[in-house]
Amino acid sequence: MITINTMANSSGVPAADKRSLSGFIRAKTAPAFAEPPPTGPTRASRVGDRFRSSAIVLPLSFVLGALTSLGQTFLPESLSSVANSAGGWSAMAFALVWLSRSRYLSGMVLGVASFYLLNVGYAVISDLRGYSWSLSLGNFFVLMSFVAGPPIGLAAAWMRSRSTWVVAIASSAFPAVLIGEGIYGLTVVAETTSPVYWIISIASGVAFVAAVSFIRLRSPAPTALSVGLTVIGAAAFLQIYGAAGSPG
Repeated sequence: MITINTMANSSGVPAADKRSLSGFIRAKTAPAFAEPPPTGPTRASRVGDRFRSSAIVLPLSFVLGALTSLGQTFLPESLSSVANSAGGWSAMAFALVWLSRSRYLSGMVLGVASFYLLNVGYAVISDLRGYSWSLSLGNFFVLMSFVAGPPIGLAAAWMRSRSTWVVAIASSAFPAVLIGEGIYGLTVVAETTSPVYWIISIASGVAFVAAVSFIRLRSPAPTALSVGLTVIGAAAFLQIYGAAGSPG
């Protein structure tokens, strides 16, 4: 006769059966699809993101700067001021940093780099055309690379924020330049330039603020903040631009 050891422990369940039972319970109560622990971006992914962002902003900034020099010759007189304006380059830098999907600090750095490479591209083509363009800090537009570049780059990165208040602040940056410079063009250099571009500049700034207010902000308080900061920024830009003595 074969005997099977069914010695029970203190719970009254045979030891072998209890081991099987506990394993069965663990298997039944374990989640069918366990979620992996949350992980943040790795160092490699951050480096890859920065490389991708730089690959978008840096070469395109150089190319657009080069095209700006050519635009002074080939654009019609009514639009030629776009190739000699701070608003045009501000819009380009803002758009490129936004397209690169940079984070905040990277956006500030790329804002500076974009402005400076716009100057470099402009200088290279201008030199080939027989004109000179200084890349020293004595050049107003080069200096603005380090003054206006960080806030423009940060504003472009902030435009992707989920916070309507952050977007409200960011949306006032480059429209303030467009509106302020447009007013400058219509009032200070009106006798020597066509009003067409300056009107387009002002209208573009207003349209951008209105579009952001309608699409992203959608409430009175953030919209009022965006409009107020745009007005203040345009007034400040007008004063700085005027004090620089028509740098363009």
